Amino acid sequence: MLIRRAKIKDCNFLTNLAYKSKAYWGYTEDFLQQCKDDLTVTKEYIEENPVYLMESDNKIVAFYSFTISERKLYALFIDPNYIGKGLGRMIWGHLPNKAEAV
Repeated sequence: MLIRRAKIKDCNFLTNLAYKSKAYWGYTEDFLQQCKDDLTVTKEYIEENPVYLMESDNKIVAFYSFTISERKLYALFIDPNYIGKGLGRMIWGHLPNKAEAV
């Protein structure tokens, strides 16, 4: 697994991953549509905030981000196909070092 800083070109994939990950937990389609703006990862968001993603075999399987303005973890999403495989634990191991820099 590789963890790297997200790039602008990752926006659409991260948005889709966030939506798919949120849907995994059984939320209604109506609720997911209401969350759509919050689940959208924009170019501006990546430029203004630390966003890190995890890749497995060159495929993005998870990501997390901090908000600079609020100095807190803002998002943590894992592809449903990878939930229960230890990725969350790996991210929580990586996260503290990056949080200190925020």
